[in-house]
Amino acid sequence: MTVGERLIRAGMWFRAAVILASFFYPVWFLHVEYFSHHWQELPLSLAASFLTVQAAVILCQLLTSCALKRAALAREMGSRRVRPHLLKALAAYAAGDGRLAGLRALERRYPAEFDRALERLLSLVSGEGRVRLTALAEQLRLVRRWERWARRAPERERRHALECLGLLAGEYGSPALRRLARRSTPLVEASACRLLARSPRREDAAWVFSLIVGKPYLVRVLLAGEMRRHALDLCQTALPAEAAAGDTARLLAALELAESWRKALRLPFLEQLMRHPSAAVRARALRLTPFAAEGQDVERYVRRALESDSEQAQAAALSAAAAFRAPSWLPLLERLASGGSGELARLACTALAHFGPDGAEILRRLLREGGALPAARAAEALSAAAGPSPGLELA
Repeated sequence: MTVGERLIRAGMWFRAAVILASFFYPVWFLHVEYFSHHWQELPLSLAASFLTVQAAVILCQLLTSCALKRAALAREMGSRRVRPHLLKALAAYAAGDGRLAGLRALERRYPAEFDRALERLLSLVSGEGRVRLTALAEQLRLVRRWERWARRAPERERRHALECLGLLAGEYGSPALRRLARRSTPLVEASACRLLARSPRREDAAWVFSLIVGKPYLVRVLLAGEMRRHALDLCQTALPAEAAAGDTARLLAALELAESWRKALRLPFLEQLMRHPSAAVRARALRLTPFAAEGQDVERYVRRALESDSEQAQAAALSAAAAFRAPSWLPLLERLASGGSGELARLACTALAHFGPDGAEILRRLLREGGALPAARAAEALSAAAGPSPGLELA
C-alpha cells in the first residue's frame, strides 16, 4: 500500500470517528445530565437519550431540507424574473447597441443566470452577433471560468462548460478547447476533440486529426465519424503531412481513419504508400485503393500482393480485387479460394462473388469439385451474392 493510499484510508477513518463522536457524545451528555436523574435503570436512560438525539437529528434534517427547497424556489423565481431582462440586454449587445458596463454589472449580480442566458443566445445567433457575444465572454473572463469548470467541476457543470466553449466563435473557443483536448481527463479530452471536429474551421479539424492519430484505438473509433465531414480537406493537408513525417505508427492510424470514412478520397500519393518499407503500411494502402485510386496505376500493386507470400498483403489485396474486378486476377483468386488458409479463402470467395458470371462459375466449380471447406465457403459466397442485399464485407 502506497503512502497516498494510507493517507486516504486514514482520512476516511478519521471522518467516520468524528461523525460517530458527534452523534454519541450528545447521547451520553443527555444520559448523565438529565435522564439518569429521572430513571435509575441504565438501559432505559440510555435508550431515552438515544431516541431524543435521533429525533433531533431527523428534525434538523427536515428543517434543512425545507430551507434548501425554499431557497431553491426563491432562486428559481428570481431567475425567471431576471431572465427576460438579461436576454434583452445580451440581444442588444449582439446587435451592436448594448454597453459593456451594464452587462458587467448584471454578470456580477446574476452569474448563473447570465451564463444560461448567454449560452442560449449563442446557440441562436450566428455571424457578427456570435462574434460580439464571444468577445463579450472573453472580456468578462467567462471563457476562463468555463475552462476551469471543464477541468474541475462536477459532471453536470463540466458538460455545461464544454457546451458553452463549443458555442463560441472559433478564434476564442478553439484555444480553450485545444488546451482541454491536450491535457485533461479522458472524458473531457474526447468531448473537446468532438467539439473541435464539429467546427467549420479547417485548421481545427487538421489539429484534431494530428492529435488523435497519436491516441489509443478507442479514441479514434469514437471520433472517426466526426472527422468524416472534413475528409476531403484532411486528404489535402493532414494525411500528406503524416505520410511525409516518417512515423509508421501514426501513419497507420491516419490511414485506418481514412479507411473508416468509406467515401471517395483524393490521395495522389497512394502509389508511394504501396512502395512503403513497412508491410503494414502497404497493406493499409491497398485497402484504401477502392476509395482513392482514381488516376493512379494501382492494379499492378494489387496483383503483386495477391502473388506474395504475406497473408496480410493478400487479405488487403482481396479487398481491393473485389472493387477493381480485373479478369486477369481470376486464376489467382481461384487458387486462394481453394487454398488452406480459412480467412484468405473466405475473402477470395467473397471477392469472386463480385466478378459477375465468371466469378460465379468458379464458385460453382468449387462447390462441385472442391473439398468440404472450399465448397462451404463457395456456397456462403453464392448465397450472399444472390440475396436481396448483396453487401459483402471485406474486412
